[in-house]
Amino acid sequence: MKIGLVLFSGVGSMDGATPTSRDIVNFAKLAEQVGLDSVWLTDHFYFDFADFAAIDIPLPAEHNGNKSGAWECWSLVSAIAAVTETINVGTLIASTSFRNPSLLARMAETVDDISNGRLILGLGAGDFAFEHRSAGYPFDRQISRFEEAIEIISKLLKGQKVSLDGEFYKTQEAQILPKGPRPQGPPLLVGSVFGRPRMTRLTLQYADFWNCFIAFGENKVEQYRDAWTDLQVACEKYARDPATVRRSVSLSISLKDSPFPIPGTQAIRGSIAEIADTIAEFADEGIEHCMIMLHPYTSAGIEQLGRVVESVANRGSRKLE
Repeated sequence: MKIGLVLFSGVGSMDGATPTSRDIVNFAKLAEQVGLDSVWLTDHFYFDFADFAAIDIPLPAEHNGNKSGAWECWSLVSAIAAVTETINVGTLIASTSFRNPSLLARMAETVDDISNGRLILGLGAGDFAFEHRSAGYPFDRQISRFEEAIEIISKLLKGQKVSLDGEFYKTQEAQILPKGPRPQGPPLLVGSVFGRPRMTRLTLQYADFWNCFIAFGENKVEQYRDAWTDLQVACEKYARDPATVRRSVSLSISLKDSPFPIPGTQAIRGSIAEIADTIAEFADEGIEHCMIMLHPYTSAGIEQLGRVVESVANRGSRKLE
């Protein structure tokens, strides 16, 4: 199982400090140096913490009214792709509501070329109403907009010409030229939300990777198993072979005793060896990629996470022996 780091760039995300864009790029370089397999960028503008309730993350009342923002996702993805050599660079998750889908596909193909085929393109419909309204983006009918967008993006990245007379997007023989290093383009990742059957259907229709996001919950392997069982049922309904679904999971790790920055998160804790044991439980489930939300999110924390990754790898080596 590959293990990666989510690179937060929001206000106060660097253990209370706000990282500069250069800090984020340097964190990515450090992650590569200490042996991580990937780095992941979130895609936000400016949001109100009260909006977390809309994605089933209830925060204490004192957080309501607090605002945060982030450096622009694709600018950072491009910079990181240019200065790293081996790690995957991914979006967790790029919102299709912020960019025209033909443009987003062109951007992704360009970054895949810059990175020599290391991009994983995570796509979503958008999280927060506040940031859409404040920046002037529509937030109505999210899934319907997403459905048209991901169809355009998927076909373009596979080298097809796309003509679509949709309700939200219209293309006429759109095409990506030149193509990047992979004829089928970068793999697509979607994190379907259970209770939203249309998103599950679209995940199974278009995505290479499915992401099980349990990072802001209990971070237990049982949660993943329940979600995977549900997805297998959906695979039967939508005629997708479960063996073709590349699985990933998002988890939180805390390397110190202070509370995790997202209230209610029961982060994975303990010694390096104990944390590695827990991560290895997820590896045993056949998950291909694990994305870590880290506390403290600092250079020292990333170096410690490198030791966790090394410990997990050593467990795998012993099993093979």
